[in-house]
Amino acid sequence: MSTGADATTALLPVLIVGAGPAGLASAACLKQRGIEPLVLEAGASLGNSWRHHYDRLRLHTVKQQSHLPGVPFAKELARYPTRAEVVAYLDAYAARFAIVPRTAEQVRRVLAAEDGFVVESARATYRARAVVIASGLNRVPNPERLPGQERFRGTLIHSRDYRNADRFVDQRVLVVGAGNTGAEIALDLAEHGARPTMALRSQVNILPRDFLGMPTQLTPA
Repeated sequence: MSTGADATTALLPVLIVGAGPAGLASAACLKQRGIEPLVLEAGASLGNSWRHHYDRLRLHTVKQQSHLPGVPFAKELARYPTRAEVVAYLDAYAARFAIVPRTAEQVRRVLAAEDGFVVESARATYRARAVVIASGLNRVPNPERLPGQERFRGTLIHSRDYRNADRFVDQRVLVVGAGNTGAEIALDLAEHGARPTMALRSQVNILPRDFLGMPTQLTPA
């Protein structure tokens, strides 16, 4: 098979696609069992998605139940760590387990082979007995294509490209969707001088993150 990329003929025990939280956790668990995986990351750095989320993002889950295997979040961090604190945690986690992903190397396809799998990336072709797909659910934006939206003359962005409310001060902003991201962006806009309105496809069930000072995640059912 020829792909125009350099071929790596040595059979790897495990190849992991993605160096976000799932990929790093998988690599750490394997290394603790004496298995040295190769980690490929399409982005410029590990934890690439977390580095590019909007500024005010915090974990929506309590830190006690959000850490990766073997390394809790630091005690001095707040109950819900910030985006920057999560990025620093991922960097420290990778250093702790000596995980060094090959970054800016996008995987193009994975093929079954007699001895495992053939993985074709932008740089090389690898052979591995096992492949872990940890590329994430929100790596590629999926913007809604609404009828006539090409005629809209204002700013039209996907949530992936939102950073903060600075550019929207004193402007009316329609936020489409009321999931965690949409709701938090709408709140950020409202608290920083914009005038947001939310558009929802259907009714939304809203649960409090905390109840009587305790995270609902930790409250017995």
